[in-house]
Amino acid sequence: SAPVCQRAAAVVRNLSGNDDVKTTLCQGNCLPLLLTATQTHMEDAPLAEHVMASLAAMALRRPANCERIVELNGIRQITLSMRRFPKVAAVQRACCLTVRNLVGRCPELMDPLLGENMEELLRAAGKVPGSVDAAYAALRDLKLEATMVTMNADGQIQVGVEEFGARKSAFNPVYDDGDANIEDKMSAAAQSPAALGFNM
Repeated sequence: SAPVCQRAAAVVRNLSGNDDVKTTLCQGNCLPLLLTATQTHMEDAPLAEHVMASLAAMALRRPANCERIVELNGIRQITLSMRRFPKVAAVQRACCLTVRNLVGRCPELMDPLLGENMEELLRAAGKVPGSVDAAYAALRDLKLEATMVTMNADGQIQVGVEEFGARKSAFNPVYDDGDANIEDKMSAAAQSPAALGFNM
């Protein structure tokens, strides 16, 4: 059932944080089961998120795992998940991270990824709040032109992200003792608990 698959995929996702364990899971029977689960329960976004996040973890710094994911048609599962859940930020982000990790140590996987219309899917993911940075990074790692566009607090669109120090800070590092009578004013404003109505 879908809930059981969700829970199992969540456990695999957590276990895949360990380099030795993730290789065992990826090279064994676990990976095919994960991919089958996403095919069986195609409308389950939380399951897709856990599976894609598991793939991202398995692919990280492990070329042999990347090759295995591709051999088992993992690229197709990534693209299907991105198409099925275009507005689900968690799924889009996990898919973008998987793409990044696949090409990070295996640049030869760029062509198979691009052959699955990955550029269009990543650009769409880049418009979903919550997956913008991951989509931008995946496009960049695929050697595609990408520009980060952000909206600042005033609602204005700006190209790129604001770098530290690019705008003059309003922070005043010096305490300005402009009111010499501050202590007198504090003493005058202070009242005893009884004067404030507390029963002592």
